[in-house]
Amino acid sequence: MVYWADQFRVWASGVVTPAPFLLADEPGANNITSLRGDTGTYEVLWGRYDDGLVRHYPLYNPVSTAAASGLLPPTDGIIGIAADDGAAYVTTYGENDGLGAIYRVTTDGTNAVQQLTPRGGITWPVETAGGFVYYAGGGVLSRVPADGSGAPEVLATGEIASFALTSWGGRNWIYWLDNRFGGVVWRARLE
Repeated sequence: MVYWADQFRVWASGVVTPAPFLLADEPGANNITSLRGDTGTYEVLWGRYDDGLVRHYPLYNPVSTAAASGLLPPTDGIIGIAADDGAAYVTTYGENDGLGAIYRVTTDGTNAVQQLTPRGGITWPVETAGGFVYYAGGGVLSRVPADGSGAPEVLATGEIASFALTSWGGRNWIYWLDNRFGGVVWRARLE
């Protein structure tokens, strides 16, 4: 399945149903992430910009709130999201100051929130792998422990345009695009 949002609705399409179909009417939905196990147990999560809700669609169940509103600073909207089996990691943007941070938001109903990065320039996109949250912004590619046990660590500097995480050969890899020198793609093993 492929999932995407158009800021008003969440859509899905797949091999069995190749035509797009509406999954949910969700004003402010953006930056969908899928996670949690194989195709028999997965959930799809997304953040809503306007109210800070983290929403989820467990396979064949109704869309519901995974984390309540009011968890994030009231002037911040969710612009990016990643998730693992324990939490969602949202990156925010404050319209008043143009700054944001990355927060760990539990999706088990406890609604616990932990700020992982200092408030600063926009940190987006965001991904998670191997116990870390990876993010780009402000000319750096960084990571921070997903459990909040340490400070952010800079992995690369430059004109970072985007990055991706993948698994290959039993290891996790990170790829990033640096727009210096006409655009260079770099790769590093995460273990």
